[in-house]
Amino acid sequence: MLSLADHIRRRKNANRSDNRDRSAAGTCEPLLPAVLAICLVLSTSVALAGTGSSPDRPSLASFWGKHSVGNYIDSRGYHTLALNSEVDLPLSFKLWGFTDIHGNQKDVAGRFAFERYFMEYRLLRELPAEWLFGLGGVGAIVEYNDFDRPGNSLLRTGLYYGTALQLPWGQKGGVQCRVFPIESRKDRWQISLGYGIPITDKLSLTGFADLNFHSDGPDRWVIEPQLNYALSESLSVLLEFRYNGFEDDAPNLDGTGIAAGLQISF
Repeated sequence: MLSLADHIRRRKNANRSDNRDRSAAGTCEPLLPAVLAICLVLSTSVALAGTGSSPDRPSLASFWGKHSVGNYIDSRGYHTLALNSEVDLPLSFKLWGFTDIHGNQKDVAGRFAFERYFMEYRLLRELPAEWLFGLGGVGAIVEYNDFDRPGNSLLRTGLYYGTALQLPWGQKGGVQCRVFPIESRKDRWQISLGYGIPITDKLSLTGFADLNFHSDGPDRWVIEPQLNYALSESLSVLLEFRYNGFEDDAPNLDGTGIAAGLQISF
């Protein structure tokens, strides 16, 4: 993986956002067909010529966008099926997003019973540098989140700044900072950092850190650094640390885990 778009992976897990306490997490079984349908539509139907870039999840470029499917084994006793997409849209808009479908924690026998989900989709548009006195890499962003049960959807909007990084060992990485001062839940807002650091042509460190602010409760971190080793252009081995402050606050969930998996990109 030789570019920012190829090194930066996402993988936000049960997370990445300003979500409610999951202590009463329910089943998504009745919603699963709708979740998959939404993901499929966003992944393929709107995909147009060209590619984009995101500091959270990498995959290979193609004329119809960039997509990947991953399967993870979590140390907390469940599997995650991850569906990721990124495409260019008309008028310089970009669509980036993912749907993670999880088994229940600490249920080894039912680790493949995917009964929880989290989805996040972003619409981004970089602003002309001349509007900002020559400063490039600044754009507007709208993000949609949803998880597990009806009524848990969230819409937020804000600004982002992204830039490439020339690393001392000759590789090029990147970072994107996001600020969401406006959310549909008016007592909350978020700042977020995504990054991609290629170590060699095959090995990279990617991840994100989200800090969610609550006016009526404690602030919560969601953090996920990941090592990504490319076996080929389309197959990668992944190892990541997961911390989710929302899960940590839930009495029946553990917010800290380690996950390993395989990802196919196309």
